[in-house]
Amino acid sequence: MPHGLKTYHSAFTTKQDQACTLRRELDAARMNALEAMPQLVRLLYGEDFVASMLALSLLAEHGNDQAVVPLVETVLCCDPDDGYLTRALRCRAIWALRRLAPNDDMAVATFVAASRDPDPQVATAATEALAYSDQQASRAAQALRPCLAHADAQVRDTARWALSQLATPQMVAV
Repeated sequence: MPHGLKTYHSAFTTKQDQACTLRRELDAARMNALEAMPQLVRLLYGEDFVASMLALSLLAEHGNDQAVVPLVETVLCCDPDDGYLTRALRCRAIWALRRLAPNDDMAVATFVAASRDPDPQVATAATEALAYSDQQASRAAQALRPCLAHADAQVRDTARWALSQLATPQMVAV
């Protein structure tokens, strides 16, 4: 399901109310994550930016393996030319994916691809996420090495930090 162009509403909207209701239901354990998943994905893909951000937080907290694909699509399939709202959404989706499934093959592949994004904020978020892929440390470290030469200093610094987090005696010996 493709993302629509996001809009920011200064007034509380119906979609935002739906997201808040889902949060209350999930937090109170009156609804399980499997039941909430279709609604969360609809909110994520909708045009209301705030509702999409709330859905990302809920997917990170209460999601399961069904949430991985919508999160990956949010990182990779949003049009980077849609502006700062899309950038914020993509960075938050990387954060959600990192919290939910940092060692999932598809998640790690997404972090790798996004670490090469021309947008430095997206590349930094993805580079940081690779540090949490400790069960795939070798793959993550290999992906981080090109980030050390990124044009943006923050991406380079984050890559150095991420590599230090992944360092193991076996990797240092190589």
